[in-house]
Amino acid sequence: MFVRLPDAPKINAFADAGKIGKWAAADVEVMRLCGLLAGDNNGNFNPSSSVTRAEIAAILQRYFEMLPNALDEMYSRFDRILD
Repeated sequence: MFVRLPDAPKINAFADAGKIGKWAAADVEVMRLCGLLAGDNNGNFNPSSSVTRAEIAAILQRYFEMLPNALDEMYSRFDRILD
């Protein structure tokens, strides 16, 4: 599952999007679009809060669940290029 982003991604899915640093905005948007980041129950990203072990565990679990499909897609694209 590859995500094509607009030239200037906007993080408007989070209620506190204005608090996300400009230097991190594009990366946060990529991870949100890929499904790795979802925000809290109130729709906030909470960029100034410390991440908990549970939050890191949830991100890693989502990542490892997505990895096989991403690898399959990557190899499929390489095969089409090489053929």
